[in-house]
Amino acid sequence: MKRFFLLLSFVVFSVAALLAQTPQKMTYQAVVRNSGNVLITNHNVSVRISILQGSESGTPVYVENHSTTTNANGLMTVVIGGGNAVSGSFEHINWANSPYFLKSEIDPDGGISYSITSVQQLLSVPYALFAQEAANGFTGDYNDLSNIPNFAPVATSGDYNDLTNRPTFTESQILTISNDTIYLTGGSFVKLPAGFDGNYNNLTNKPNLAPVATSGAYNDLTGKPNLAPVATSGNYNDLTNRPQIPQIPQNVSAFQNDAGYITQAAVPTNVSQLQNDAGYITSFTEQQVLTISHDTIYLTGGSFVKLPTAEGFSGSYNDLTDKPTIPTVPTNVSAFTNDAGYLTSFSESQILTISNDTIYLTGGSFVKLPAGFDGNYNNLTNKPNLAPVATSGAYNDLTGKPNLAPVATSGNYNDLTNRPQIPQIPQNVSAFQNDAGYITQAAVPTNVSQLQNDAGYITSFTE
Repeated sequence: MKRFFLLLSFVVFSVAALLAQTPQKMTYQAVVRNSGNVLITNHNVSVRISILQGSESGTPVYVENHSTTTNANGLMTVVIGGGNAVSGSFEHINWANSPYFLKSEIDPDGGISYSITSVQQLLSVPYALFAQEAANGFTGDYNDLSNIPNFAPVATSGDYNDLTNRPTFTESQILTISNDTIYLTGGSFVKLPAGFDGNYNNLTNKPNLAPVATSGAYNDLTGKPNLAPVATSGNYNDLTNRPQIPQIPQNVSAFQNDAGYITQAAVPTNVSQLQNDAGYITSFTEQQVLTISHDTIYLTGGSFVKLPTAEGFSGSYNDLTDKPTIPTVPTNVSAFTNDAGYLTSFSESQILTISNDTIYLTGGSFVKLPAGFDGNYNNLTNKPNLAPVATSGAYNDLTGKPNLAPVATSGNYNDLTNRPQIPQIPQNVSAFQNDAGYITQAAVPTNVSQLQNDAGYITSFTE
């Protein structure tokens, strides 16, 4: 695999003269050579340019991609600020926050596998772009600004009580909306601008829909199909040659048990009903004798336990020494010191105002209202594609008419087409597939030894 590297034979930054409309672009040139120091000529390459702030590994404030071609001398040229922006804005770079570094990454194959990387510091020439900031004539004096907000005078004493029109605080404010009105807890409300009322007749530029039969009566259609008469009673019993539908049994006992399935099995529920052929213990009694000598209790078989001395612990918490001091936990917030300055009470009157498409709340909060609909049909999105309709009112002029199949007119079931296939119900259980794995015969164990001793019961015991 070929290895490439970037030979920076020269790097040129050109900045347009500081005119009234300074172009926000810089020219970057470099010569690309391979690992054998051979020029990569007349070849498509891709370049990623990053402007880093602070250091060679600083945060990128602007990243863009380029696709370019080297010339016969291996020279490539890109215009920084004119590529495909990936992140940031070249025009909004604050060149006063120096230093800045230029990082270039090149893929000699024109892809995104950047194998050639170079980082160099931007020196004084690019910062001429910052001179444009001074060219706008702003002196830095607040009074030279236009559209200065009209700030209300404030009390200079620093005492809240010296303020005029102090707000009255409430604990919480809740916004609700009903129809065209937004309500705030406390009774404040604001009317939303009038929107579209949802009435089709109030739309402008409505489509010109062709008239259709308006009576809604089938008989008012012209060119109606000639439908053959059918039995009109609607009663199944009025049909002739009705099929004999068998009754389906609901219980297994209604079938012939020709397969010998077990209907009931006498399964023992007590161990005493089984033969104890394994010698399991059915009852056990052992006499154990306790004796005491001095400070020791002995049990038959050699087990013993030492008693505590007479000066031992009485078992009472009050007899403990060095008991810990258990603090009293306060149950009310007022029992704590309010060192964080939390509000103990709060009330504030909030005022809603509306301007154009924005609702403002006292304190600076605001919310943009969705753009209202102007009532113009042509300005609707996702309008339905309305198909043309027949204007004559004649059935034959309709498109996409249903293909009505002929029906039997005799009223005889046998004359119907596509009659349902009525299944035969088997009478025996053996006629069904035993897909559920039902037991046909079960050998119920009669001895304990035939069962798995998964509980670890004692099979024999000798003492």
